[in-house]
Parts: sequence; C-alpha cells; structure tokens
Amino acid sequence: MHKLYVDATQPLSVSPQPEWSWPVDPHRYDRSARLRKDEIRELAYLAARQRPYGHFPEHTKKALLRLTDPLDDVMNAIKPPSQSRSGALTVMLIEMHRRRRTFWAWTFDEWMEIFHPTAKAFHDRYRHTNSHARQMLVAGMYLLKVFDNFRALGIIDRTALACRIFGRQRVAISIKRIIDLIRSWGYSRYSAKDAQWAVCTLLLAAKSPHLEDITLDLLEAERKLTRVRYRQAAIGVLSRALAGLSAIAHPLSRPPARSIFGDARNGVPAEWVSWVERWRDTCTLQPKSRKTQFIYLLKVGRWIASAHPDCVSPDRWTREIAAEWVGTVCRMAVGEWTQVNAKYQKRRSKPLSAKSKAHLLSSLCTFFRDIQEWEWIPRSFDPRRCFRAPRSLRALIAPNARVIAEDIWAKLLWAGINLTQDDLTTSFFCARHFYPLPMVRALSIVWLFGGLRVDEIRRLRVGCVRLHPSSSDSAGTVCDLTIPANKTSAAFVKPVDHVVGEAVQQWEAERPQQPSTVDEKTGEVVDFLFMFRGNGI
Repeated sequence: MHKLYVDATQPLSVSPQPEWSWPVDPHRYDRSARLRKDEIRELAYLAARQRPYGHFPEHTKKALLRLTDPLDDVMNAIKPPSQSRSGALTVMLIEMHRRRRTFWAWTFDEWMEIFHPTAKAFHDRYRHTNSHARQMLVAGMYLLKVFDNFRALGIIDRTALACRIFGRQRVAISIKRIIDLIRSWGYSRYSAKDAQWAVCTLLLAAKSPHLEDITLDLLEAERKLTRVRYRQAAIGVLSRALAGLSAIAHPLSRPPARSIFGDARNGVPAEWVSWVERWRDTCTLQPKSRKTQFIYLLKVGRWIASAHPDCVSPDRWTREIAAEWVGTVCRMAVGEWTQVNAKYQKRRSKPLSAKSKAHLLSSLCTFFRDIQEWEWIPRSFDPRRCFRAPRSLRALIAPNARVIAEDIWAKLLWAGINLTQDDLTTSFFCARHFYPLPMVRALSIVWLFGGLRVDEIRRLRVGCVRLHPSSSDSAGTVCDLTIPANKTSAAFVKPVDHVVGEAVQQWEAERPQQPSTVDEKTGEVVDFLFMFRGNGI
C-alpha cells in the first residue's frame, strides 16, 4: 500500500467509482458500556483457550453477536486479509474481557494502551497477530468513530491507512491530481512523495477521500500539529496545489520564521501593544514596511513604560514627552530598549546610525499622525513637527554609493555570462542545485545588466523582454525590458543589452508552468518570471 505513489506516476486506469459515503453507522448498534452475563462468560472462555483465535463454537458466536456485529461490518468495509482480520478481532475480544466493558466505552488512554506507540510494541503484546493487524484495527475503529487520533500512533503508514478506509482507487486519484500538478511546477519525484504523505494525512483528518473537502482551517491546524519541518513544508505544498485546483481560495501563508531573539512584544506594556497592533492591522503600508515600523513602535513602548509608566496609552502623550523621545533617539545606542539578549548583539552599545534614528522618529510620527486622523485620539500636538528629525541628524544622511573596482566588475560579468552547472552549489544530500541552471543564469544576467532593485527583479513577469525585429547593428545590440511598477514610478520600459533578452527567453522556454500569483504591490494576478515550484525567489 505504501508504494502507491510508484503506481500513481503511471497512467491510472480510472474505473467508475460509486460516491463514497461512511460505510457504517455507529448509531445503529447497541453501544451500552456494560457487558451482559453471557458475554462475560463467553469472553472468559475465549481468553482461557490456549489459542484464543480460530473458529468459535456456535453458542459463543451467538452470545457475542452484539459485540462482534460492528467489528464484522467494519472489517467487511476495509477488506483485510483473513489472518489480519482474525488477529484484530481477537485483540478486541481479549481486551473487552480484561476491561469488563464494551469497546464503545474505552477512553483515549485505554485505546493508546492497546494500540501502543509502535507496531513492534503492539506485536510484542499480541503475539497471535501479524504485522498488519494493528493497522486494520485502527482503520476499523476510525470507521466506528471511537478512535480517530491516528497522529498519536507514532510511525504508521498513512497512505495504507487511507487506502483501507476510503478505497485504494479513490485515494490514488486524489494523490495523482496533486502529484501531476506539482511535478509540472518542477518538484522532484522524491518531493512528490512527501506531498503524498500530506494528501493522505489531510484526507484522514477531513474524513473524506475528496480533495474538495480539505479546508484552509484544516490545513492550518494540521501544520500546527506536525512537528517535523519537512512535513510542515509538504502541507504548504499541498495547500498551493489545492489553490491551483481551485479547491481552496488561497494557499497557506508562510509560517513565521523561528527567531533566536524571542517575541518582539516582550517587555512592552499590553496597552501599548494593543494600540500598535490595531494601527498595524488598519494602515495601508506594504507588509514589509508595516512589520518594520511595528518593531520600531514596540521599542517606543519599552521606553515609555520605563520613562513615563502612566502614559503608555497614546492619548496621554504630550509635546513634552514627544520632545523627550526625540532627544532619547538622538543619543540612542545599539541594543537599547530591545528584548534581544546581549550575546546576540555584536554591535551593542555602539552609536545608532543616523538613518536608524530617522526611521525611529518617522515611524512614531506616522503612528500618531494616522491615529489622530482616524480620530482614535484627540489632537494634542502635531506629530509632523514634534517628531521631525533635527537638522543636525538630517545632515548626516546622504547616499552611500559603493564603487565596484573595474577588475572585480569584469570578473562578475565573465562569471555571469559563462555560468555552468558546475558553478552552482550542491550538498551531500542533493547532487544538483535547487534552482535550474537557465533560471540562475537569467537571474545573474538581469542583475548584472538590468540596473534594477531587488524587488523589481523579483517581480519581473513572463514576457517582459521584447527583442527588436530589425537586423541593424544598433537594434541588434539592445532589447526592451518591461519593469513593473515600484515605489517611485509606474511600470516602464528600458533598453538593456540583448544578452538579457536571450537569457530571459531561454529561461522562459524551459520554465515549468507555475501558478499565477497576486503581485502584492499592484494587486494584479500575474505570472512572475523567476518562480519555481510554485514559489517566488
């Protein structure tokens, strides 16, 4: 069962499948917890037999019919091998004898005591079972809705479990839909195997063999429950594939990066945090700018809590406090009013740069200007005047262009134009570079010859180059490159060396089909040029 993906890579013969519905109705059985006298007697008889499995006498079958009927029904639904079926049934009968209650009344801890964390421990306890009995038992109890926490069972073949519960053909169809799509995006066969794990996990969590029944909330919950990072990544890939199939509205957002610096809110009064978070959720700045200013404002919160603890609410700020903050910023050193441990700050106690000081002042200016205009607080002072950077500070801010020596630049040009597969980094675990060579070459040449910001390079779109049709020498040396809208101008076209056009068109010819993505700056749905495996660079 676990090798289902190997079959899914081949053309799948799809035979008509009946609409899936839950194969058994647990409510139609007698689910009382107490055992009857005749059931207790027959269970004791079976437990005392030298071989508890095998054929049962007719009087035993009749007496235990209330207990075995639901077990037989789910086993008929999952169709296990006869030996596995017999072993699973025997486990249930023995445990009901030990616990003096029907399995309907068992708690989660009791189920875990029976299933054990590993298949080996299960087999060591129940020697009469084979290697598949545990999985068959889990599948049966899943269908009877008495135990569905498959995640607590340690390493269990989730593909095989899903196939037993929903049917191999249905699960294979769902897996193949996802794998075919992500393989077309450039994912390798081994990465697709992780996606198969994610598909089967989410089908089990959704209690349905249909991809359309997987929701965003379910994906997010499953990612939080998953501790292994590459498994979390597989759930993210699945969410992008489901969005590509229009099964969900949009993929999962990237999980927040793990930081050694702790929570940025540490040491900040809760009242100030609530004001700043409300502003962050309301303002219209770009996500990166919003995050940066949020961090700056939390630094202000630590200072105000220390200097004026009775003024942690913005509506209590005055011109005097604003002036005091400007003076504090002008004398501020690296590491002041931060929550970061000193051992992570190599530049601690050194003077803060003029640009950083200006950003601290402008962030607080923007914050107070906005909340005053939105009428969250009364206008007690003018933020533009009170938080304006002093002239002495503004005089220290100037462009800091770095000149690259001609010999260094010549080496960069030669390396970019003559880039080969051997130049790309590899690792012990991966013999080839993550990104394809044509993509890296096009990216290098655009950076060398385009004269663009990083954000502009990342947001270049498919079809952004236009080669001149003229055969004249002047036209043959340049091509047109369409630059997307940026923070200072609308989209425009600029002439660049023809080598840029050739490299970009070579990458476009080999670029795997990628899902369209929303450009956060313009709000348009576009096809980014430098995209691979459903992700931008």
